Amino acid sequence: MQNLKKLSKLDKLERQILLQLPLSRLPLKRHNPLIEKAYAQLKKELSRKGIHFVPHIWISSEWFCPDGIPGFAIPFYLYHPTLQKMEKEKIGVVEGANYSELLKLMRHETGHAFENYYSTRKHPLRRKVFGCSQTKPYPASYKPVLYSTQYVSHLGEGYAQSHPDEDFAETFAAWLSMPKKVWSIKYRQKKVVLKKLEAIENIVFEVKNRKQANKKNNKTFEIIDKDHRLLKDYYSEKLKRQKLSTSLETKKLIQSKGILKNYVKNEKEIYRVLSRNRNKILNELSHNLGLYKYQAKKLIKPLEKDFKLINKTLLASEEDIYQFILDTAVVEALESVRLKKDRVYL
Repeated sequence: MQNLKKLSKLDKLERQILLQLPLSRLPLKRHNPLIEKAYAQLKKELSRKGIHFVPHIWISSEWFCPDGIPGFAIPFYLYHPTLQKMEKEKIGVVEGANYSELLKLMRHETGHAFENYYSTRKHPLRRKVFGCSQTKPYPASYKPVLYSTQYVSHLGEGYAQSHPDEDFAETFAAWLSMPKKVWSIKYRQKKVVLKKLEAIENIVFEVKNRKQANKKNNKTFEIIDKDHRLLKDYYSEKLKRQKLSTSLETKKLIQSKGILKNYVKNEKEIYRVLSRNRNKILNELSHNLGLYKYQAKKLIKPLEKDFKLINKTLLASEEDIYQFILDTAVVEALESVRLKKDRVYL
């Protein structure tokens, strides 16, 4: 996470101005070479699989493919370098920041767009293997089992487990990314996943040359040009929706040990101790709280942001600081369970 203190006055001014702008008036660069490169690769992969359909794209506030529309939205922040940095600073992650992740996201959304284009959700094989989308409501959140052998892991965070539509899209993305001889070897020990990939192969073979059930249209949804929310409000809403900030109880505990008086010399020491002992802290949290290491990492992430804001601390020694970090993480873990922050929010 970038240190805001190191920003130039011009950079800070730019951020202040951007925060007060509506999303519809952000100075976006409409041509992103990385997006264009990934989109061109997506077209090649579809062509190699014998699929003539190509989804259309537009700019919105997040990645999504609306029901019934054979295209998908790309988030606005990918079209401006400063907005990418601000997304990282405010939210902690930039979805699609590098080429590999960008292509993965495009493949996933193409899976949804493919279903909209060919109306495959009612296909008997699709319903048998992936489940019936119509009878299972879309959840606001889900609790993934990251080591499950029942699903592909394409985007991560057990995304395929959230809903039959996401299971199809994730499996489609994995299938699209590699030839059959590769995925049949890669997943040969995961019989359920192999069955899903074979189902994708059969469904695509059956429908790719038929006249589409849904006539091709270039409709868009929630385009950025019509989104009049201020950028600062977009960040607030996103943090609240995804529960990415630390709990109130944790904030109180952190603030009780942090002060801004100049006579205390160990500046930024809490964050430095965390950085130096990250693996040790993660291992101890995993052992003491019964967490997987990936869960401990997720727990520590929002704490880092708060620790970084403490310029001075009342804690005198590294040992005291180390224990304080562990105590704070335990409080946050208990609050996370109470507030259901251990779930993935869609």
